[in-house]
Amino acid sequence: MSRVVGEDDKAIEERLLDTLVKYTEATAHLTAIVTNHDREYVEGRKAAREHANGISAKIENLDRSLGELRLATVNAEESRQAELKRIFDLLSEERRDRREAVTEGRDGEREVQKSERDMFREMIQEEMGERKETREDNRTVMKQVASEVWKAGGKYIVVAFVILILAGVMKITGLNLADLLGLAGK
Repeated sequence: MSRVVGEDDKAIEERLLDTLVKYTEATAHLTAIVTNHDREYVEGRKAAREHANGISAKIENLDRSLGELRLATVNAEESRQAELKRIFDLLSEERRDRREAVTEGRDGEREVQKSERDMFREMIQEEMGERKETREDNRTVMKQVASEVWKAGGKYIVVAFVILILAGVMKITGLNLADLLGLAGK
């Protein structure tokens, strides 16, 4: 029996060794997995922190840009108001100068300006009247010329002109007079 017990002890030792080796391998794998998860968790937290910091910086930049835009808008409105005030002051000063000119007796200058305007208006009306008379004279002459040409044989001139146009159309289209009359009849 001592022999069997010795062999059983060796078999038990081998199984125990196999179990310990498998347990050690499983523990090593488990440790590697836990370490990998821990590393990924740390990297994820780091990436999340960087992402949060990036978003925070972008929000701060946006806030700063909005502040600058608001300031530019306020400054633009103030400068526009200042420019409007300057223009209004200039207009008020001009109006005051006009009143002073009227009260100080500069009315004579206005009379001179008014007479100059009237003179220019009269010159323009005379020129327009002369042109109108010239146009009417030209129309009368053209009517007389047309009536004299018609009396002297204007009918024949019109017919000759129509024949020239007809010949030009026949030359361009390559059609003869019968074809053109047929097209005109349709």
